[in-house]
Amino acid sequence: MLNELEPYWNFILQGRSWSWSLVGIIYLMAGLIIRGWFLKPLVAQTKEMGGVIWHDIKKAYLKYSLLGWILFFIPFAIVVTLWYLDKKPPITFTDIALLVTGVVSFILSIIFHLQAFGFAMISVLKNVINKESGKIF
Repeated sequence: MLNELEPYWNFILQGRSWSWSLVGIIYLMAGLIIRGWFLKPLVAQTKEMGGVIWHDIKKAYLKYSLLGWILFFIPFAIVVTLWYLDKKPPITFTDIALLVTGVVSFILSIIFHLQAFGFAMISVLKNVINKESGKIF
């Protein structure tokens, strides 16, 4: 099976000027799937609260999640740049530092996305409680 894929792999490796987009798409797909593993249970529980609350939480999440998205796209830029530059062995210290920075940035993006979702849930639920009790903040 691997022998059948080898010509395609060699074609992709030789075309670094165009295949960076393929590498970027693979990163985005994998990154969004991993992000989804962490956020899916929260989103599923939130959707059970009702459509209006879910809509408000989603709107608040988009407001709070900017830092998470910035940190999500830093590794994208690093991976695409390293792929496009066609680095040959030996791998330099700078390359390793960039990859470590990318991994740390990706982990932080997951943490900040979870934090943003938590902030959004708390702010919306606080507004709902205040409306029900008649308090206005």
